[in-house]
Amino acid sequence: MNKSERVALLRRLKPATWYAFCQMEAMHEEEIKISKSELALKLDLSLPTLTKHLATWASHNLVQEIEDGFRIAQMDGIPGNITEDPIIREFKNAKDIIDYWCDIYKEVYGTSYVVNNWAMAQSQMKKLLRYPDDEIRAPLMAVVTLYGNTWAKPAYPRPTLGQVCSWLFVQAQPYAIKSSPEATEAPESSANLLSKLEAKGWL
Repeated sequence: MNKSERVALLRRLKPATWYAFCQMEAMHEEEIKISKSELALKLDLSLPTLTKHLATWASHNLVQEIEDGFRIAQMDGIPGNITEDPIIREFKNAKDIIDYWCDIYKEVYGTSYVVNNWAMAQSQMKKLLRYPDDEIRAPLMAVVTLYGNTWAKPAYPRPTLGQVCSWLFVQAQPYAIKSSPEATEAPESSANLLSKLEAKGWL
């Protein structure tokens, strides 16, 4: 696949799946001669999570399992089957942002987020619509992935929409670029990750 096809495909993956693939891409050449367990350890993922990611990557022709490891698709490979993922969407109104929040909250915490007062929540979240879509997604993902070790208190062990609307969104903006969907700290800094991807010609 060419660069534009790859970028279009990655934008349609869930944030956690996209980030994990980029980590692996930056850390390895075309073939990875290690076991699935070793790869999970290097990416700081659980084995079930890596297995789920590998299935998604394989369905898009990004990664192929070989006898003694894995092969990463190169830019001259066959384009993947690009399908729209519901977690990546345009924010046309405040409800769209709340729906996205509920999706990533469930993805990270494994439980649904309950919105007790939709009218109030939509009124509060309207303020975020002044930002571009990507500048809404990244801080919200930073909130749910970094909250436990950054802002959590005994009375508030998990983030709430009220916190996001009043102060947490702004607090999370500086963390948005370097947040990891799977862990509080990525195994490798975002700057190094981006520079390696750029060196490979992907950015």
